Amino acid sequence: MAHPASIPRPILFGLCLCLVLAAAPAAAQEGSRFRAEFWSSLEGIPQAGDPWPLPLTVAAERLANEAAWVFAGEIWGFAFEWTPSDKARGLADSFSLEALGSIPKGDPRLHADPARVADGRLLAYVAWRPNEAEQGLVAASGKSPWLSVQGSGKGLYQRGEEGRKEAFDEAARSALRELLRGLEPNKPRRVRGRMVFTSPPRVGIVDGTWLVQARYRVEVQDVQAYGVY
Repeated sequence: MAHPASIPRPILFGLCLCLVLAAAPAAAQEGSRFRAEFWSSLEGIPQAGDPWPLPLTVAAERLANEAAWVFAGEIWGFAFEWTPSDKARGLADSFSLEALGSIPKGDPRLHADPARVADGRLLAYVAWRPNEAEQGLVAASGKSPWLSVQGSGKGLYQRGEEGRKEAFDEAARSALRELLRGLEPNKPRRVRGRMVFTSPPRVGIVDGTWLVQARYRVEVQDVQAYGVY
């Protein structure tokens, strides 16, 4: 199979649209609440188990999956539970992030513009048409008691998609750490709540490391202090 960068552009664009997403009518694109450019690396990482060259179908599917995951993160968001590390008490840092909703594969409301190749990446604008209920969820997270915060995270590039996921998780954790510093004078025992993306995160590769920068709205639902134990 030819490397994706060597495929003629008209064929490449057509393939990417047909592989995982539908092309959107112009009117639907203009009316979309969510629309952003996403990218996927065309460089397979052998250490992470990727084939070489990376098949175009794999890159296109990864791009579509991340777009669906990010848009779901803007609508339904995530439930989080975080136990900060505490050396004096012998506690290791523990953090979990669970998606509260998802966009099914093949949903016709998720659609893409023609893709392009640049700098070893497959890029495409992807859009999602939310319904009234989903718009209501987004509006609700913009009000009190939800709070705005941002964070950044890193992950090893050589770990491939796992490293990319680690960078997303670390961005969420760093945002919570920053938020809690302003809410709690003392380190909490455990924190639970919900968080949503306020916009698609920025993803890059710097010095062999995945770098994710993200903005969130956070609802802290439960803070357990050490004093209650």
